[in-house]
Amino acid sequence: MTVAGPTGDELVEMLGALANPLRLRIVATLASGRDYVSRLAREIGVSRPLLHMHLQRLEAAGLVAGTLELSEDGKAMKYSWQGHRPGHRRSCTWPRCSWPLSCWPC
Repeated sequence: MTVAGPTGDELVEMLGALANPLRLRIVATLASGRDYVSRLAREIGVSRPLLHMHLQRLEAAGLVAGTLELSEDGKAMKYSWQGHRPGHRRSCTWPRCSWPLSCWPC
């Protein structure tokens, strides 16, 4: 039994979302672990509204996911990369995947 990968339209959406250098930096930063929007904005060096706009585009493409979590100082949105990596709960859906660190776009 073969597991279907992303459709052509889904791949176009993912690649479109990654076609921006700032969004690539966001994905690369989140690949090392989940982070709060405010901390991520400081680390990347952009405003929170600009970061939020780019995170929305990445989330719509299924590349990142946001959760509302309570931080020590109140509510904050926390985002994480949705790629496959060791210890990640999602399993790769591509039959021939052999990437050890990350599997895009699984």
